[in-house]
Amino acid sequence: MGDMAIAVSGALALGALAVLVASFRGGSASFVRMGPAALLALFAALVLGVCGGPGELDVLYRSPVSFGIICVAVALLALSGCADIVRHRGARAVSVASLGVAAVLAGLYVATRAGAIATLPFRSVVSLLAFEALWLAFALIVFVIGNAAYRVCHPAARVDIARPFAYIVVHGAKIFGTKPSPLLASRVDAARELWERQGRCGAIVVSGGQGADEVASEAAVMRDYLLEQGVPAAAIVEEDRSTTTLENLVFSKALMDRLGGGAPYRVALATSEFHVFRCATMARRLGLDAEVAAAPTRLATWMRSFVREFGGVLIEYPRQFGYVALLWLAATMVC
Repeated sequence: MGDMAIAVSGALALGALAVLVASFRGGSASFVRMGPAALLALFAALVLGVCGGPGELDVLYRSPVSFGIICVAVALLALSGCADIVRHRGARAVSVASLGVAAVLAGLYVATRAGAIATLPFRSVVSLLAFEALWLAFALIVFVIGNAAYRVCHPAARVDIARPFAYIVVHGAKIFGTKPSPLLASRVDAARELWERQGRCGAIVVSGGQGADEVASEAAVMRDYLLEQGVPAAAIVEEDRSTTTLENLVFSKALMDRLGGGAPYRVALATSEFHVFRCATMARRLGLDAEVAAAPTRLATWMRSFVREFGGVLIEYPRQFGYVALLWLAATMVC
């Protein structure tokens, strides 16, 4: 049974990797459509390959593979949390969450690797939590690898314009007075470059409201920045009410639907590459025919941001934890 399990695991892993690579190469819309299922299949292949045959599921928790996954995930979480603390000169909710999850993952790993799980009450509950923690660590690592690859493989300059976009939505970000921050400027630049590549056709939708500490709306600041770059006012549409990513999309969609008079349209979403997967997921849920144009960001900003984005993506796929629980149930019967 061990050899058969390893063979099945290898075949499943190769198939899942092929789907992941194909969906990644197809762009953000393709990835959010096929990626989650392929990722879950890859994790199932890992579990089956490590267990390899009859025995306790504890074999999985004590394996060097699990050790490596947990250590890398804890390091990533700690790095992101510390980077956020240094940048903002103090702890924020996102940094506390990063460090807290790192501590929980490390604690569960220590308990299971030491074999203490066998002596604990509610052993099955602890085993399930450890299994979900391993899944979380595995998914985080794959997310970070995919996110890093997106920085190189899918910049805005490579977005397919064979079918021109009717609209290019720019997601708002922090502003400095009446000027865009470097992060926001990179998003606006990506949108403008895409608009120019497709023959200066279509409209650029600048999306972002005015925060309590801001002197103008993000949309107004982006509009002025585009005007300075030579984009005519007729090509700019303002959406100045949104305060979140979801609102960016919902309010912009309402504007585009009204401007398009009910006709179908294709839209590009210009945002930072660490923000790509969450934007694409939300756009798909809203029924938009959308592709994300990734704007480059500084490495330090990316390091502070990927954990928050990973959390946002998890919220968009809550059923994944249920599927992992079913996988754990199957593993307890097989392993």
